[in-house]
Amino acid sequence: MAWQYGYMKIALLHNRYLQRGGEDVVVDAERNLLTTRHEVLFYETDSRNLPKNRLKTAALTIYNPYEEKALTGWLREQRPDVLHVHNTFPLLSPQIYWSAALAEVPLVQTLHNYRTVCMNGLLFRDGHPCMECVGRSSLPGILHACYRESRTASAVVAGMIEVHRLEGSYQQVNRYLALTEEARQTFIEGGLPSERITVKPNFTADHGIGKGDGGYALFVGRISSEKGVETLLKAWHILRGQFQLKIVGDGPEMPRLQQQSINGVEWLGRKSPTEVAHLMRGAAFLILPSECFEGMPMTVLEAFSAATPVIASYIGSLKELVTHEVNGRHFSVGDPVSLSQQVQSLLDQPSKLQSLRNNARAEYERNYTPEIGLTNLERIYQETISIHRTRHD
Repeated sequence: MAWQYGYMKIALLHNRYLQRGGEDVVVDAERNLLTTRHEVLFYETDSRNLPKNRLKTAALTIYNPYEEKALTGWLREQRPDVLHVHNTFPLLSPQIYWSAALAEVPLVQTLHNYRTVCMNGLLFRDGHPCMECVGRSSLPGILHACYRESRTASAVVAGMIEVHRLEGSYQQVNRYLALTEEARQTFIEGGLPSERITVKPNFTADHGIGKGDGGYALFVGRISSEKGVETLLKAWHILRGQFQLKIVGDGPEMPRLQQQSINGVEWLGRKSPTEVAHLMRGAAFLILPSECFEGMPMTVLEAFSAATPVIASYIGSLKELVTHEVNGRHFSVGDPVSLSQQVQSLLDQPSKLQSLRNNARAEYERNYTPEIGLTNLERIYQETISIHRTRHD
């Protein structure tokens, strides 16, 4: 594909998490890719540098005047063509949107999670999906202690959301990037302007086509309640361990779940990206039993790259990313019987499994390659810059 967009000076902004996750992976991948064609500036904070004083941390989460001043000065000095914000939580706060407005720099924001409409960013509460605060007040989230199971901490995050709604901070963003159409509709329901939200999926490097001949199913992710690992283990108990399941990752639920003695389950812990790619290529299929609203799990894209079909719960973006009977299968959320039936069905139909593998790889080549990801970013930046200039001429 010919390069059709001109050279740009692009500023990226990101608050890294305590533990490296999917958002950090996406930010680094986009940064490295953009650097091949453009000048890329990087403004970064790190949650490991949170103040030890909890009151100060709470105040800065709602409004951080130091970062707003520093970023405004940095943008005026550097004069980038566009500012692309990824994560502002918790050290930057949405107040930094005003920095772009003051410096007259067009602003793009990727919506990696649902924190603008849900304080825990997952639309998940008490073991179930929850939309109670979407398009409404954040008060239920405080009452239910949705952020870190603390009403105090939840009140801080609710304060951040509500203060910036009232202040108009979210209106300073020129273009929001939702990862799927399903997510876009949720953000519209939550109050973001529909005309400013564009769907732009993530991408992943091509790790090579696998054969799926390892004789195992694979789970890769955080071992926590919202990821549905307990449902996965119950399904494997129903299957009586007739097929091996490899579980990659760690998390708060891991010690408890490991105590269950289920045939055919192997706990591998954390693995490097290279090791995960190798496991993807050998897996018969990836299982994603999430019970929360995912953004765009990179594991799905990595699986498609390896020609590995995905069995996923029918919820949120997974309804859109995985097409039933085309590149994978769906099962009912939180239902181990439904999951075990889908697994058994594929094991009984090796020819169907090969068809799903071919379609998974085709899906990757059609939508999720780095080249397509770069072209999408360049197009969105140029459109945003052009609209911004028109409004300010």
